[in-house]
Amino acid sequence: MQLNTILLNDYCKIYVADPEYTDVDALAAYVRVHRTELMQALHQYGILLFRGFKLQRHYEFHELIEHHFQLEPWHTFTPKKSGWFASFIRKYSENRTGDDRPYLNCNTVQLGSVENSIQGPHVEGGLHSTRSRYIALFCQEPTNHVFETGFNNLEKIWAHFPVSVQQKYLGAWNHVSYISTRKLNLFDRLLLNKRPFRFNKQPNKKTKLTLKRSPFVVIHPNTQKPMIQPWAFANNTNSFAHQAAQKSFKKRGKLQPDPMANCMQLSWELFTHGGEKIEWTDQEKQHFFETLYHDALLLQWQKGDVALIDNIKIAHWRMNGKQGQRKLMQIQANVFNADRHAAL
Repeated sequence: MQLNTILLNDYCKIYVADPEYTDVDALAAYVRVHRTELMQALHQYGILLFRGFKLQRHYEFHELIEHHFQLEPWHTFTPKKSGWFASFIRKYSENRTGDDRPYLNCNTVQLGSVENSIQGPHVEGGLHSTRSRYIALFCQEPTNHVFETGFNNLEKIWAHFPVSVQQKYLGAWNHVSYISTRKLNLFDRLLLNKRPFRFNKQPNKKTKLTLKRSPFVVIHPNTQKPMIQPWAFANNTNSFAHQAAQKSFKKRGKLQPDPMANCMQLSWELFTHGGEKIEWTDQEKQHFFETLYHDALLLQWQKGDVALIDNIKIAHWRMNGKQGQRKLMQIQANVFNADRHAAL
């Protein structure tokens, strides 16, 4: 069986089902036979979208990713934990700061509600040096309203930066810290014990948690091209992301700031590898987010769509809209250690 292919743009390749072979088994068989070339195409383009197949259930999606693509589901928050426990831990640890994503099993998560806000562009798990190399998305149910995910190619964004900006960002490291909303108890500390945090008590009995730094720019292991690794859910950068989104997507009406980034006392700064803080001006932050949104792909989901995404090459974000019957599911897969690919 051969599939028709269409380039949606220069980093998204669509594989369209043959009308006579639209069931899940047909897609699974195609992936098994063509897995090597599909993975090569994924690294070359960044997004592979399979459209027109009749996937209906989340376990079919999980089986396609784990057994046929032979990827290893993994995520930094709750690896190898049951679905209900993973959901509980996430809600507890984030203290209900806007993340309402339930786990359908230990690896498949249903993404949160759509609101009248646009997320900042980010790589999944970008808080940590160890993050998912790939993410897979499955549209179980679209909505009658606007229903899009934004994407952009981080290799292209790096290439479009002025040389002066490249020189500033090259060798920079993400420095992320978080102020707890309350005093940490014993259960909190047990949960955080295996995380790469440094704890500092504040005068108000709250705790500042500082993550181990991660490289801001990495070299793609397959293309050998540099890419930034953005994070967007920080209180100190949210206003710039919001302004950039409002400017870049003027036809979306008046937007609200992203509520998750707005509520969390999380700060994102840039440091040198040696630990010296890099000045990151308001003007530079504004330019940074405007560049991330520029010429973005806004993917309109259709029922049964499955997308495989190179998480270190492609930034993604949720566009604004109305929730409706929307059911979009995600699996993160394969561990990537950014430290080993830092552009120094």
